[in-house]
Amino acid sequence: MASQTDESKDDCLPQIECDHCSHHFKANDRFYICSQCYNFDLCQACVLSIDNLPEEHDLRCGLVDARDLRRTFVSGPSPSAFKTLIDKAKSDPDLKLPASAQNFLSHGATHGLEGPLAERLSALESFQEPAPKDPATSRSVSNDYSMYQELNREEKDIRLILLLKGPARAPVTVLHDGQTPDYNQQRFACTANLEIALRAVRREDIDLWLWVDALCINQGDLEERAYQVSIMSEIFEKASGVVIWLGFTQEEMIAASYIRALAHASKNVPEDANIDRSSRVAGDIPLIRKMLFDGTFSANGRTLERSHVLQKISEFFDKPWFRRVWVLQEVWCAGKDVVAMCGPRMFVPWSEILFADMYLTVAFSLLKTRIGGLKSPWRNFEKRAESQDASTQRLPILELFEAVCQNFEASDPRDKLFGLLIMGKETHDIRNLPDLIRPNYGKSTAEVFIDFTRWCIQQDQSLAVLGYSTFMRQPSTPGTEADTLPSWSLSDNPAFAGVGTKLSTTSEFRTCADTRVDMELMNNNPDPRLLPLRGYRLDTVLHANELFFHIRFDQENDLYLMNNTNTWYTGAGGGLHWLWKSARGRNGKEARYCEPVEGPDLCTCQEILNHILLVMTGGGMQEHGDCDHVNGIHRTRWLAPTDLYPMFAAHYVKHGGETGDVKMENFCEHVREILLPLVETGNADKLSELLLKASRRSLFTTKNGRVGLCPPGTRVDDVVVALFGGKAPFVLRPQGADDGADRQTWEFVGECFLLDVMRGEAVDRLFDRKQPSEVFRLR
Repeated sequence: MASQTDESKDDCLPQIECDHCSHHFKANDRFYICSQCYNFDLCQACVLSIDNLPEEHDLRCGLVDARDLRRTFVSGPSPSAFKTLIDKAKSDPDLKLPASAQNFLSHGATHGLEGPLAERLSALESFQEPAPKDPATSRSVSNDYSMYQELNREEKDIRLILLLKGPARAPVTVLHDGQTPDYNQQRFACTANLEIALRAVRREDIDLWLWVDALCINQGDLEERAYQVSIMSEIFEKASGVVIWLGFTQEEMIAASYIRALAHASKNVPEDANIDRSSRVAGDIPLIRKMLFDGTFSANGRTLERSHVLQKISEFFDKPWFRRVWVLQEVWCAGKDVVAMCGPRMFVPWSEILFADMYLTVAFSLLKTRIGGLKSPWRNFEKRAESQDASTQRLPILELFEAVCQNFEASDPRDKLFGLLIMGKETHDIRNLPDLIRPNYGKSTAEVFIDFTRWCIQQDQSLAVLGYSTFMRQPSTPGTEADTLPSWSLSDNPAFAGVGTKLSTTSEFRTCADTRVDMELMNNNPDPRLLPLRGYRLDTVLHANELFFHIRFDQENDLYLMNNTNTWYTGAGGGLHWLWKSARGRNGKEARYCEPVEGPDLCTCQEILNHILLVMTGGGMQEHGDCDHVNGIHRTRWLAPTDLYPMFAAHYVKHGGETGDVKMENFCEHVREILLPLVETGNADKLSELLLKASRRSLFTTKNGRVGLCPPGTRVDDVVVALFGGKAPFVLRPQGADDGADRQTWEFVGECFLLDVMRGEAVDRLFDRKQPSEVFRLR
């Protein structure tokens, strides 16, 4: 166990020694640690020499981490297997050790051993050998569920398990409801993480009633799984307490202690009139500002360096547990009564974890530290932690789905939707949802996502979901039709999730005027993979750039260019420089003067600049700071090009770099005289915010002389259309025979931006001319 500090080392680093012989361990030494109490260590020599190891300790392989000389667990042989290996090594000089023992024995094995054996063990070279599969540690487990009795759905039955009390080294034994200890016992496989968690939770004095999804749900019954998902919220809401198992390594326990220390330090900040302590969310930011700049705090008896704490907590939040879909639902449904457990002794209230995440967020904003905290939608749970009323804290299901696909994982892709329904504003009443979206594990993954997309269209009779499909489409890969998704369907593809403004959800845009989706046309379609939509053709793509824009907030909000393999095209940013040169270029040469250029509308350098600024900023659309997104209140100001000049000038010069046009020599003298005096007064970062509408989009031109922003992958001769119920225009690609018959189908490419169509101007003109609409069948 850890003793007092060794004065020969840094005062902050503990000395670790064997509890039997007091041998001191050095960096990278391997030894044995009790995984239950975490307070008992044995060196390899003592494990070999002691005939009867203490049964109350569950010994597992560990090492002294070279980074901070603390203990952590590693793979390696059990104590009995270790003894057997050493006995064989003594008698067989040619013995090859299995990979599971190789690394463990090569560090620390010479302590307590003598002669050629010690020399050979200390000089072992690593080699790999496939380890046998153990059902107790495999992530993919299967069991015989014949012992499970059918649940009564009308009564909302669930199963509970009784975790029997016992010492640390005893096998984990559980009983289902109604069983007695003499019930026909069977070995039940589970993941290694679940076994360790059950051992940590188990008490030596009393039995515990628990609900554990992996054990209490018949995983072999698809109907039961789906039904249990629908009542999951009630299970967690009615639980007397929810315990989250986060692991038992030294790193995790250190981070947990730092999180607790942060919470303790926050209570010691002097009272301040500017800090609202009545609300945790409202008071956190000013409180953390004072902690970051005014004070220090300690944990485990020593003063902590701020950078060290930030790094450890950031690493803690990067744990796989925080990226599991079902965990979101468990924490959400439990509300306040959630406690995280790290090892057998460390308990952390969930509110303190959220506070630590806010601490990292404020530190990143103020100190520009490169650290990461919890991912969305964890950060949307801030207010949920303060309230038992979940109805006011739910989020739109599409926002949740996008965030989860970007940041979370699930062994079953269908759970990326099913696990979120209870948290969605529109979907929380799961048992009353239509069959199209209700959890059903009898559907394939493709069927689940297709039905979800169709339900979103039906829900509000609009095409807002296609804005999400633009960025979350399935990559084009060979496969059977059953395995692939139609081009218009959502998928769990995270490639572009969470990036780009959804033009189809922007209330200020109304490309197709006040039309609604033709639901009769859609519902009478017998092919679920075909999406028939009514609309108008607006234009045809003449040229589309292969590079697309992306704002890099880790590079001072510069505008970068990327290609279709997500490779940065401009290593030092300078996207505006490239954009300007491309827009002013003719016949491969730069046009630097106020000469007329080709095109019916763009004639001079200044007119081109005006047009570019309006295209790249979504028409100059700027939201006011007093918008209320939660209640759907948006206040918009439309900026003129002259309003954008100071921002453009500051951004253009700030990101000029060594090879950039910092003196604006690529502009004509007239425009240069306008822009240069505005450099000092402009807000470069403000322009970056407005340029978010161009993120993940490329410049394109049409045959009618329009310039706009299109989704990546747009090609020449693709068609720009306005579809009924759509706020933005869409790019479609013709497929099949175009003979005017119903056989014509279209591939959905994505939403786009064109200046003179976004507010319904083009469609209004078609209405005035009584232009008949046509049906576009998307496949």
